[in-house]
Amino acid sequence: MKTNVNHDLANITAARTISGAADVKYIVTPNAMPASQEGAPYLGRTRVAGSCSQDELAEDMVKGGCLMNKEEIIRVWNGLGAYLLARMPEAPRTFDLGFMRAWPVIGGTFPSSDAEFDPERNELYVAVAPSAEIRDALDGGTPTSANPATDLPSIGNVKQVGANDPNTIRSGEPFWILGRNLTIGNGDEHAELKLPGDGGTVEVALEAQTGDDGSQRIVGTLAHPVDACEGAVLTLWTHGLSPESSLLPVKSQKLTVLAGDEPVPMAQTSDGKCKIMSMDDEGSTTDFLYGSAWNVNGIGIYGDRAAPGGEWEIARCSVSVDGDTPARGTYHDIELSLVASRGTESETLTITLPTFIVE
Repeated sequence: MKTNVNHDLANITAARTISGAADVKYIVTPNAMPASQEGAPYLGRTRVAGSCSQDELAEDMVKGGCLMNKEEIIRVWNGLGAYLLARMPEAPRTFDLGFMRAWPVIGGTFPSSDAEFDPERNELYVAVAPSAEIRDALDGGTPTSANPATDLPSIGNVKQVGANDPNTIRSGEPFWILGRNLTIGNGDEHAELKLPGDGGTVEVALEAQTGDDGSQRIVGTLAHPVDACEGAVLTLWTHGLSPESSLLPVKSQKLTVLAGDEPVPMAQTSDGKCKIMSMDDEGSTTDFLYGSAWNVNGIGIYGDRAAPGGEWEIARCSVSVDGDTPARGTYHDIELSLVASRGTESETLTITLPTFIVE
């Protein structure tokens, strides 16, 4: 294996001359610890864009001039990890690797000087410390605040509904789009997911979801299934807090897309260009009140005389009970008909309403 000590030293020397740390972002958040809140009401926390994988780090090292290739670098790392795993229990020393040190430490307290190690109270584990140079790499630099200074919308996280993994979604399942000043409601808001490489883009159906506490989330669903991938980016076009402002494109961080099932539209045109993915009446997907403003969400849905060329528009909709206009009462499993038209073409889309109420 070829190495070049002078080249590596030159890289280290060059790295030491880098200063500023302007690419490091931080946010200021309230201190959640009651014991120290009075003296320190707010704390700073760095905000990282994500993790650098083993492959990415090795590739960056090769691009930076390392004379080993990616596979050799990873082999050395894995070999080092296997050695420490085997030797740390047998030879409990401090392993000094130059750029970091690893050694065994005992956690917890002892009630007296002659007390025995108690697994209920104490733990034995490995501590790792970087070299002084790495530890102080950002010393003297000035990070950039990531706290919102304006009312501009931003996406902080995109995750599968009910899951905890950040910036991870599953194809075919709804996901939350979380952030600041994100709104939908004008009717022209839309979103798309750009797949990595030459994978193209996928339309995203949007729906506003309001919780019991009044908080609101935007729920998205991919228009069609995609293969599992890493590095996809979601863009949401929103007016933010000002309905009169122009649409603003807001991008997410890079997302991981897990494989999943194809979302099933409630109704769609024969060519699949117009799809109704969900419908609700003030958040309810079961009870629909006659005369109320219902929310219809999906792909390629445009109002009367609002569709671009070649797209379908919903010209009219109607509800009937046995062919007649329903009288006052509560009805179940009633058919809603929506007429989609495009030039001289027209198709009727039907959706079953679980409960239809006429007051």
